[in-house]
Amino acid sequence: MAESTTLTEIDNKHIFSFSPEELFSRCHQNLDAASMVSVYDLLSPNQEDWIEGNYNFWYFNDEFAVGFRDLKIKQDLTTISPLKKTLSLEYLLIGGSDMQLGQKSINANGMPKIYISSHCNNGQQTRFYKKGEYIKSIGFWITPDYLKQTFDLDMEQLPLNFKSMLNLEQDITAIIPMTSQIKVIVSEMLSPPFTGALLNQYLQAKMTELLCHTILSMFSPELTFQENNQLSRQKSNVMKKLLQILEEQSSSPPCLEQLAKQLAISRSSMTSTFKASYGMTISDYVFQKRMNKAQQLLKTGKYTVLEVALEIGYDDQSSFGRAYKRFFNYPPNEERPK
Repeated sequence: MAESTTLTEIDNKHIFSFSPEELFSRCHQNLDAASMVSVYDLLSPNQEDWIEGNYNFWYFNDEFAVGFRDLKIKQDLTTISPLKKTLSLEYLLIGGSDMQLGQKSINANGMPKIYISSHCNNGQQTRFYKKGEYIKSIGFWITPDYLKQTFDLDMEQLPLNFKSMLNLEQDITAIIPMTSQIKVIVSEMLSPPFTGALLNQYLQAKMTELLCHTILSMFSPELTFQENNQLSRQKSNVMKKLLQILEEQSSSPPCLEQLAKQLAISRSSMTSTFKASYGMTISDYVFQKRMNKAQQLLKTGKYTVLEVALEIGYDDQSSFGRAYKRFFNYPPNEERPK
C-alpha cells in the first residue's frame, strides 16, 4: 500500500485515509483471483477493535473500486478519500454516516437511498462514522467514461444534473430512491455465495445489473417499476401512475387522499406499497424531488433564490431556505455560481 494510506489516531480521532489509486495498487498485490482486500489487512492489532463485521474492497480493470460495508462501528471513525475525475455511488441499505463531499455536507437520516456524486478536480469524500452505528451499504468509484461507453448512454436524454455529472462539469450530489429491485441486488452482493475466481465473475455480473437499474432510475424514475418486480401487476401499474403524477406535479402534488382517489386504491395500501418499494414515505420522496429540482435551478445561475422557491411550490423564500438547509445542510444562496 502506498505510504499516503494511513490509519492513525490524531487528536483522539481515528482517521483512515485512502484513494482509489492506492486501493488498485493494493489489489494488484493481492494474490486472490477476486482482487478482494479486507480493511482488516490495513489495521494494526490495536486498531482492529475500531470496527466489527465486514469491510472489504474490490476492483475491476482499474475502471472502478467497490467498498462493501456490513459492520458495526465500535469507535468514532473518519475515512478520507481524495478523488478526481470520477463518480461515487453509494447504495445505503441500513444506517449510514454523515458525509462531506467537497465543500458540501450531507447528514444521514437512516433511510435507504442512493447517493450519486461527481468529483472533478481535487475532490474529497469524507465519512464520519459514529460509535454504535450499524451500516450496511455498497459504495463505488467509477469513471464517467466507463458508464458512457459501456452502457452507450444517450447524454441528451439525461436530466440536466446527471448530464453535468457525467461530463464532470462541476461537483454535484444527487439523491435518488432505492427501489426494491436495487435493494435485492445490493443485499446479494453483500452476501455472495462464491469465492475466488467465481466471486470475481459474480460481482462483475451483479455490478452490471446494479448499474442497469441505477441508470434506468436516472433517466426516468417512473419506469423503475416493471412488471417483473415483486409487486402484483395491479400494484406495479399503480406505482407507475403514482410516480408519473409526482413527477409532473412535484411543485404542488395532490394530498394523499386525492392521490389514492385518483389511483383507485386505499390510502393505506398506497402508502405502505410505496414505502416497501422505495424505502421512504411519499412525502419524503416529494420533498427530495423538490430539493433536487431546486438545486438544479440554482446551479444554472439564472434564477434568484426567491424565484426558485416559488417555482418548486414554496410561498416564501424563508421557508424554502429552511427546508433547503435541512436537506443539504447549507443554505440555497451557497449553491448559486459565484
